[in-house]
Amino acid sequence: DVEDTEYTLVELVEPSDDLLEPAEALPAEEEYDETADLLREGYLSDEIPLSYDLQMTARDAAERFDVPYALVIAMIWKESSFCETAYNAECYGLMQVASINFEWVCEDLAYLGVDDIADDPADNIYAGTYIISGFVHKYDDYNLALMAYNCGETGASRLWKQGYYSSKYSRSIINYMEDLIEQGNLRLRHRLSTLCMQWKKKSTFALIPMKSEKCLPTQ
Repeated sequence: DVEDTEYTLVELVEPSDDLLEPAEALPAEEEYDETADLLREGYLSDEIPLSYDLQMTARDAAERFDVPYALVIAMIWKESSFCETAYNAECYGLMQVASINFEWVCEDLAYLGVDDIADDPADNIYAGTYIISGFVHKYDDYNLALMAYNCGETGASRLWKQGYYSSKYSRSIINYMEDLIEQGNLRLRHRLSTLCMQWKKKSTFALIPMKSEKCLPTQ
């Protein structure tokens, strides 16, 4: 029955000043530093005089074209001393890609947006890695593949007919590659290239002028 319902009156009071004070802010979560993580894991290295974005480009190229990352870094060292603007007798960039290869490589790698091998260091890395990958898989021998990259297949075949199956050029790259692996300056295990970060840090290393090397038959 409604008439028998009992009601309780509640006195409303103004909140005290203590209650109005804001609660202490919780400590903010520490921002994840992916660059530091990649450095710790060995995917990036301050021992390699390339910007972090170019190191990741080299890793992606090595993974895509199925060649060792250490080989790509060793070739950049030998070809250009890590100088992005290196130029020598119609060969350009970090991996000294010959201009005669620009057209067909750009066509093959159009899906990656490669269109400026001469002046874009990332495009240059993709192009050079793509070319050496073809030779590695064709000859199944790093010395033969590197000789073909350095001298062209025609020039290299002449040396092979003379009994030369390695050169000063090929051996120096292979030795550097092995040194990188032995010193642990980089991690060879590939990481999936799903990193869409825009790396801000650029290389501050002094660039060493490239010295040209003729393709000499050396045993």
